[in-house]
Amino acid sequence: MAETVALARHIQFQKLARLLASLVIGLVGLYIAVRGISWGAVMSVLATTVWWWIVPALIALAASWYGTIVRQDLLLHPYSASRRRLAGIFLVSYMVNTILPWKLGTILRGYLVARASGTGVSFAMATVVVDRILDTAIVAILFVILVLLIPLPDWLRDSGIIVAFLTVLALLGLGGLALFALLVNQGSLAQRYAHWRTRLRFGEVIHQSLRGLSVFQHRKLWLPLMWWTLFIAGTGILTNYFVLLALQIQISWLAAVAVLVTLLLGSKVPASPGQVGIFHAIARATLSLFGVAPAVGLAYGVVLHALVVLLPAMLGALAAFAEGQGPLIRRGLRGDL
Repeated sequence: MAETVALARHIQFQKLARLLASLVIGLVGLYIAVRGISWGAVMSVLATTVWWWIVPALIALAASWYGTIVRQDLLLHPYSASRRRLAGIFLVSYMVNTILPWKLGTILRGYLVARASGTGVSFAMATVVVDRILDTAIVAILFVILVLLIPLPDWLRDSGIIVAFLTVLALLGLGGLALFALLVNQGSLAQRYAHWRTRLRFGEVIHQSLRGLSVFQHRKLWLPLMWWTLFIAGTGILTNYFVLLALQIQISWLAAVAVLVTLLLGSKVPASPGQVGIFHAIARATLSLFGVAPAVGLAYGVVLHALVVLLPAMLGALAAFAEGQGPLIRRGLRGDL
């Protein structure tokens, strides 16, 4: 009994420590974002915003969400789920990730995808992991393009190199697991695998996770997966670019690419709830590479944050209510998944 109480206290302490750490990161990011900037200057920039450019930005943003939903459906092969439900799941998990920055929304997404598709949780979670790896891979490719085209500061170059290296390792690991999943269904290895699977404590979990990689055994799906991954990145870049136009920031389209790369790199680090502070600091620092004034960069971060963070989080709350996922989401918010 005493051990159970001690364990519960330890878990609660870990949750509190994670929350405090995320708040500290957010406050530091917020300080960096607003340091040396007059709010009057920021408001002046916002006052001159050409708001109708937000319409194509919203269309591009919605298109990127649609691409994510279609790709998730492809990764579920040979299973499937209603794309309407997958859309709700995407928004709900995004909302949880926005409130709790320790990626619990990604775990929740695996649970909800399993329910929607009728697969096991391990199978669904494997598809979600692959989805995240594909996103990281395209960021690594875009980073290489930026390195070739524009000079980058040390902090961005070093971060990108680390992510690119880890992405290569992840892709190699993913390829190895996919090959193993193919081989264990052939010849004598299949019998040994079946025996090993029944004897190991987590054998079934491992088996279902490997089955979640079965999409790579179907070559006809490779091209659609590549296309939708590029589509998601392209529409993300368009969203960033349209917001640049809305704020009348006349700079190279590469700035929109750089913002996508830096924000996705920044999302790998636990941040404050709602990404407040760190998001704005990254946006300001990235645009400064292209000669954009600090107040203008911060104004850009404010508008883009409202569009790509706050809007989907609010839609996720509505989707959670519509789907009746309240109890499971409350567990996620408590970190009990």
